[in-house]
Amino acid sequence: ALDQKSQHIKQEAELAQLLAAIPAPEVTGAPALVLLHGPPGHGKSALLARFAADARATDVLVLAGRTYQHAQIPFKALDEIIDEIARLVAREQLGVAATDTADLTPVFAALARTVSPVPTATPRDPAEQRRRAARALPRLLAQVARGRRLAIVLDDLHWADDDSAAFLVELLRSPLPALIVAAFRDASPETVCVQAR
Repeated sequence: ALDQKSQHIKQEAELAQLLAAIPAPEVTGAPALVLLHGPPGHGKSALLARFAADARATDVLVLAGRTYQHAQIPFKALDEIIDEIARLVAREQLGVAATDTADLTPVFAALARTVSPVPTATPRDPAEQRRRAARALPRLLAQVARGRRLAIVLDDLHWADDDSAAFLVELLRSPLPALIVAAFRDASPETVCVQAR
């Protein structure tokens, strides 16, 4: 019972740390990054779910997704995030810059079904197309947030593919005021919550 109580206290402290790390929309600089890591079954996903619910209750725009081990799709760590953005754009009838979506729709079919981008010259080089899309994603996220605080929650990131990793690196280099919380498995004996930046 004492171990369970100390675990609860630790989780409450981690939850408070996560909520406090969400930047205000007017903050400039790179997104904040918090990493949750530990062995399977030690509460990382539960903590992420509770954080997402508590953050949404304070009017934070939370975009959450999970990476599935056996998913055979490119950008699988971002698939649910992009689907959520597409639903949000459609539901709230957000006008998003066609130039940003034009670079993203060739890579993410969910956006192509939701927005009508202006036609642009598609790069012949697939790597260049991915780079352009990666640079456009932070701009689209800023438009979707529309002045609200933004948190991006990524669970089971240990299953991510290389393309997803490249997008996340570009996102972390951007000036987007956001908190990115990523959970992944490792050999640590318990779940560890580390604010990386």
